[in-house]
Amino acid sequence: MENEKTGNLLPKVGPRRIGDGLVQTVNARDLHAYLEVGKDFSTWVRERIESYQFVEGQDFVISKDLRSPKSGSPKARAQTAIEYHLSLDMAKEMSMVERTDKGKQARRYFIECERKAKGNDVLPGRESLHDDLGALFGGIAKRQREQIIAAMFSHFERVIAADREIYKKLNRLERELLQVKADQNANKRGLTAGEVVEMAGVTDRRGLRGIARVVSERLKRYHASRNVAVSLARWGLSTAYQFDHALTREWLRSGGKDEILKLVSERRGQGVLKLVSAAKK
Repeated sequence: MENEKTGNLLPKVGPRRIGDGLVQTVNARDLHAYLEVGKDFSTWVRERIESYQFVEGQDFVISKDLRSPKSGSPKARAQTAIEYHLSLDMAKEMSMVERTDKGKQARRYFIECERKAKGNDVLPGRESLHDDLGALFGGIAKRQREQIIAAMFSHFERVIAADREIYKKLNRLERELLQVKADQNANKRGLTAGEVVEMAGVTDRRGLRGIARVVSERLKRYHASRNVAVSLARWGLSTAYQFDHALTREWLRSGGKDEILKLVSERRGQGVLKLVSAAKK
C-alpha cells in the first residue's frame, strides 16, 4: 500500500515469534520512516518504549543485523543495526500517539491487517482433513462415517466463529484502553473537533464540510456548562480548539454521538437531494 502524496510505502507486516506465539509484526525502523518523525530513529523508539512501558518479549523483540559499510574504503567495517520488531498492538499505539494524519493512516492500516489475518483464519485443508478423518473411521459404515465427519466440521466452524466474535470484542476493548492510556499521559494535548467526529465513528468526512465547526461550537457550550475552559492551540499550520478528554467522552455518551451521526445523515441526505434535483432539471 502506498501513500499517494508522499509515495512513502506503509511498512510491511509479517510473522515473527514474540514470547510463546507467532504473531504479526512490523519493523519499527520502517514505521519511523513512514511516520516522518522529526527525531532520529534510535532516540524515538527508546523514548516511546520507556514512556509507554512496552515490554521486550511481550510487545516487541530485538534482532541485530549486520549491514555492509557505506564507504567504498577497504578499511570501512560492517555496521551492526539493532532492529525492533513490534507487535501490531504496539505499532497501532505508537502510530496513534504521533497525533498526525500519517499516524492515523498507519493505525487504520494495522487494524485492517489484523482484520484480514483474522478473516483468513478458516479451517485449512478441509478436503485433506476429510480424507484423513475418513481413513481414521474406516471401520464404520460410510453413511455413519460421513455424519460423524460433518458433525466434527460443524463443531470446528462454530469454534472459529466464536473465536472471531471474541476477537472483535477484544479489539474494541483494546481501542478503548488505548484511548484511556493516551488520555492519561500528561504530555497529551486535548482533542480537536475533527478527532471527536472520528471518535463518533465517522472516518469518511467527504461531503461533510463544516461539520467539525458545528461540533466545536456544541462542545464549547458543553464545556462552558461544566465550567471547564477550552484552549486554542496550534494544529499544523492553523489553530484549533482543544477539548477535555473526559468531558468530551461524557458528551458523546450523553447524546453527542447521536447528534454527530444525525448531522452526518442530514448533510449526506442533502447531497442526495441535490443530485436528484439536478437530474430532474
